[in-house]
Amino acid sequence: MKGDGGLILSLSVNTHLELACQKLNDHHHDNWVGKDLMDLWNSMMKEGSFLVFELWLNNELVAADFGHIVGTGVSFYVCTRFFDSNFRKLQLGFILAYVVSYVLQKRGVKM
Repeated sequence: MKGDGGLILSLSVNTHLELACQKLNDHHHDNWVGKDLMDLWNSMMKEGSFLVFELWLNNELVAADFGHIVGTGVSFYVCTRFFDSNFRKLQLGFILAYVVSYVLQKRGVKM
């Protein structure tokens, strides 16, 4: 998606868990995501039950939703999110929530 001023937004899933967690720690200095939880998320990701929706702005990771599939796969729980406050005027959290909801609905997840 290309906006004014040549800004290009793109969405990816599960491509950079380590970078997303690092940015989460930068955004929420006192968050509860540590090595043990990251290891669990990695295991869940390999099983296909954990997803990190990554929002990129001109090749820079600027927001991410971390979540997992619930029950029989028709529900999704977002357990945490980060967004780069340097781009707060772009309302990245809103954009990410909207796009993730759209993608999940297209995949059959109930909202």
